[in-house]
Amino acid sequence: MGFERVLLALVVAAALSPLSQSEGRLLRVRDALLRIEDVDGPVVPVLHQGATQLFLERGARHAKEARIDVVSVHAPEARRTVWSGARPFAWDVGDADADETPEVLVGLPRAGTGGELRLVSGASGAHLRVHSAENGHDRFGASLAFLGDVDGDGCADYAASAPQLAGRPIAGGWSVRDSSGTLGWVRVFSGADGKELWRTSGLADDQGFGSHVAALGDLDGDGSPDLLAQAHPGSDDPLVLLSGASGKVIAHVPHRGWWAGAAGDLDADGVPDLFLETGDSEGSERFGSPTFLSGRSRQPLFDLRGRPGQLWTSGEGSIAALGDLDGDGHDDVGLGLASAEALRLEPDGREVPCSGCVLVLSGRTHEVFLGVYGEPGTRAGLGMDLAALPDVSGDGHPDLVVTSWQHAYVFPGPGKR
Repeated sequence: MGFERVLLALVVAAALSPLSQSEGRLLRVRDALLRIEDVDGPVVPVLHQGATQLFLERGARHAKEARIDVVSVHAPEARRTVWSGARPFAWDVGDADADETPEVLVGLPRAGTGGELRLVSGASGAHLRVHSAENGHDRFGASLAFLGDVDGDGCADYAASAPQLAGRPIAGGWSVRDSSGTLGWVRVFSGADGKELWRTSGLADDQGFGSHVAALGDLDGDGSPDLLAQAHPGSDDPLVLLSGASGKVIAHVPHRGWWAGAAGDLDADGVPDLFLETGDSEGSERFGSPTFLSGRSRQPLFDLRGRPGQLWTSGEGSIAALGDLDGDGHDDVGLGLASAEALRLEPDGREVPCSGCVLVLSGRTHEVFLGVYGEPGTRAGLGMDLAALPDVSGDGHPDLVVTSWQHAYVFPGPGKR
């Protein structure tokens, strides 16, 4: 049995017994409320004028060009393209000008001389502004994020990085091969007019500071959303939490794994928490155990060692903060594994091939209470990305969108438990 087959057998075997016996739910692709064709990449849901819209990446897998389309879950046959051209290395959606119509931020670290950051209209696709690299080796736009309003003007501001490293991409950032002796930068811009609000650099040359940035919410209680910035895993200072208002360091977090990001308020203490991908590698595969940290204390809340999800690949999958899906006052978190060759282990011990899975864990109990898996033989790659949705099914509770290598699916949420 290959690595990923062992992985999902362990993950779903541990999850299925409690799901099939009690309060949890197990869903298949055929249980989806909606399927959207021709999707290959991330999904960002937006509630716009009372309607739920999905921003979806489209294009042939691994192609150099791609589109970002907007689809309404209420009229999925109607599509609007807001980006068409070079495949973005990163992109995000937010309301930069506070007009209640979202904009799309697109990172193109290989464009021009050193990379570009483009802001485009989510309504028309018109290019609203361009930020250009300052140096030819910047890789500007390698990572980016809408943060929310950091300067108090009511507009969503955004961060983008310039890791300033050449070479091929690796987990956690750019390799240091052929690097140019530079610190790496994270820059934050005003959504209202595009002016730079602040910037901060790494502590040492050639460590890829800014290889990854992510919005976290308000960690330090000053009313402004904050963010994290990562260097490559072997650096001296691999993970830093930064004030969104000023760029000052809130905390240095020792982390030798891969990506980190927002997990939501899992412990319901009023401060958002975060996840860290930790683990090892086996040949070309990377696998690990997500660890969840308190945003208040930066101490571990729980990890998945010996639990559902104890093995998880970062190459083809996702971790997502989902908000409070089950109405218990604690935010929940989802894990996706887009494995076309995975096995699902039935409660009676039978191994059944499936095509990727998503597991949703309770922030309160740390147990899996919702599972979704791909149908056998479809090679769907379910779990590439996932996000919570406002109520689509009409039951008054949030729902879930999950992407695969070809489709996006809307599933009913668990409802209040």
